[in-house]
Amino acid sequence: MGIYQAKAKPGRSAFSVAIADYMNLPWIESIDTSGYAGNPGDPVRVFACDHFRVTRVTVTLKDPSGQVIENGECQPAPEGTTWLCTATIPMGSALAGSTVTAVVYDLPGHLAEMTVTL
Repeated sequence: MGIYQAKAKPGRSAFSVAIADYMNLPWIESIDTSGYAGNPGDPVRVFACDHFRVTRVTVTLKDPSGQVIENGECQPAPEGTTWLCTATIPMGSALAGSTVTAVVYDLPGHLAEMTVTL
């Protein structure tokens, strides 16, 4: 409860902050694939939010047939709500019609998912 106590405003208990966190799901504002061209080192940015804290973001890249090309953990970027995943496997010529799926997790273990098509 220590992390909740640190966020509790005067007159509000750590328990009420924890319950509010449990009752509110995380969400994804957007997935930015503008820097992704299917090459190793290309970035995918996920703009993830939660009422308390996002704890983890994963990204899965699939080819047009739905086969998983890559699945990886994102790292929090200095901007706060941005999480960055860098591709490590070349996508090849099958970029058009491929999908990027982001999954965002919060402290209570809730998740939100969003998929974009390239």
